[in-house]
Amino acid sequence: MKKLSIILLLLLICASMPAARKALLIGNASYSSKTLKNPINDASDLEAALKELGFVTTLIKDADYAAMKCGIDSFTEGLERNDEAIFYFSGHGVQIADNNYLIPIGDRNLKDKIDFDTNAISATWTLGKLAKATVSVMILDACRDNPTVSRSVSTKKGLAKLEPETGSQYVIYPAKNDTEGSDGDGRNSTFVESLLHHIKSPVSVGEELMRLVRSDVKKATNNQQIPTAYGMLDEPYYLVANASQPVDRVVQTQPQAQLIVSLGSLLVSSNLEGELWLDGNSYGMLPTHSQMRINNVNAGNHVLELQVLGNKERMTVTVTADQESKVDFCFDSSSPTMVYVEGGKFNMGTDYGNDGNKPVHTITVSSFYIGKYEVTQKEWREVMGSNPSFFKGDDLPVEKVSWYEAVEYCNKRSIKEGLSPYYKIEKNKRDPNNKYDWDKLKWIVSVNWNANGYGLPTEAQWEYAARGGNKSKGYIFSGSNDIGSEYWCDSNSRTKTQPVGTKQANELGIHDMSGNVYEWCWDWYDEGYYAKSPASDPKGPVSGSKRVVRGGSWGSHPEDCIVTLRGSSYPFTNSNSVNGFRVVRAVE
Repeated sequence: MKKLSIILLLLLICASMPAARKALLIGNASYSSKTLKNPINDASDLEAALKELGFVTTLIKDADYAAMKCGIDSFTEGLERNDEAIFYFSGHGVQIADNNYLIPIGDRNLKDKIDFDTNAISATWTLGKLAKATVSVMILDACRDNPTVSRSVSTKKGLAKLEPETGSQYVIYPAKNDTEGSDGDGRNSTFVESLLHHIKSPVSVGEELMRLVRSDVKKATNNQQIPTAYGMLDEPYYLVANASQPVDRVVQTQPQAQLIVSLGSLLVSSNLEGELWLDGNSYGMLPTHSQMRINNVNAGNHVLELQVLGNKERMTVTVTADQESKVDFCFDSSSPTMVYVEGGKFNMGTDYGNDGNKPVHTITVSSFYIGKYEVTQKEWREVMGSNPSFFKGDDLPVEKVSWYEAVEYCNKRSIKEGLSPYYKIEKNKRDPNNKYDWDKLKWIVSVNWNANGYGLPTEAQWEYAARGGNKSKGYIFSGSNDIGSEYWCDSNSRTKTQPVGTKQANELGIHDMSGNVYEWCWDWYDEGYYAKSPASDPKGPVSGSKRVVRGGSWGSHPEDCIVTLRGSSYPFTNSNSVNGFRVVRAVE
């Protein structure tokens, strides 16, 4: 999920109109295994050039799987039969059993052949989606050396040959099939540098443009890289509009003074609820999976923003006179502040320290989403309408919240965002599994583990995420072995909480799982539970007096912030400024 780590995606989908020229460009560079230098530059520069040539463009940068698929779906669904379409992808690509896959940003599982059908984008599928246009050009700048995939899975370099639709599709590679291209040493790759140089020339794409680019790249690489193309167009296709037509002499006439106001409209949708802004003016709330039409917008460029859960995302949109431009805000469904944690096995606990941390036992955890940050005071106030924290600040973690209040927040936030509540809370009944006589609340709280709303992590989920999941490097603190400097504890916190996310993240991109505030977990606490814990997705004892807290706090000694240390607190406790929490969601 990525960035999903949470990475956030905004798409401009052009209006349906006769013979529209539309382009979708995706540049992926920030791969965890090998960051590429030029894809963002290449996609951005080509987007600017195509825009000058009259294309309505959509540019996507560093997209995870969900963002790439949503972007391609939205773009191709907006194509009409008479449209001209260009699709450009720059990033890592791979061929598996003669099928080409475009690799998203993120840490999705790509270990076996079958993984690519669900965790990567099929080039053949994309080409098929583009076929509805009268002419479509696919440029796959993805022939680079790819360390994300082992040679045991990919036995050939580069990309395999594609079979485009005869007469209407043309596919361009920066290097021959089964060979690799270079990322380049300058701002652009060698291939894109040549393409940009010739893209405004009045030459046809299928013959003359490729001849010019091929000649440049061969010369620049001493014949080590040879661009190639597949497909045959029925008619010559020119990127420069009307380049095949003779140029008439233009006769200058005296201009007449007049004022012409050109108006268009916007149709905006989003998969998450948020407040919509146009050119700095609020247009109110845009509900989940609904559409808002904004009429009488001046033709030209405008700034459109959507604020979701305190995060405002911005894009520049182009409004065309007498046309309706469609804009689709497409976020990872887990929410912009959630991190995808791929399931796996790990050794939970430690043989050192308290008996409650023993024995070490192997646990399998299913995939889930977890909050990138501890729940902040701003997030709490927007849902609960108050702020119980001792240390005040929007970006500070909420504290002085009981376990009961934390589960109630989870349900209210779920409902606010149109999700299924995680918990059934029965306040008028006394929980027979709560063994502490002095607990005056004893609410009965049960879980729907299949709900898509927010909940507290189980203790196993918490420790697995804190360790870095399947990317764990074995640190004793979350993301570090450095005692007392890479997390907030009593030696550096200045005796108070600190804004979330200001210390380095762990291997999964999650912040503050060591220090700042203790975090409530779902589980009842039982010192001997590890000896009898289920091996798969344990959810804690069925009864107890205290609930588990994890991670240490701003007031803890460094040794109390290690990822294996278990703590506990009575669920009704809400007077402690060291107790906060973060949320999880199930993978749908």
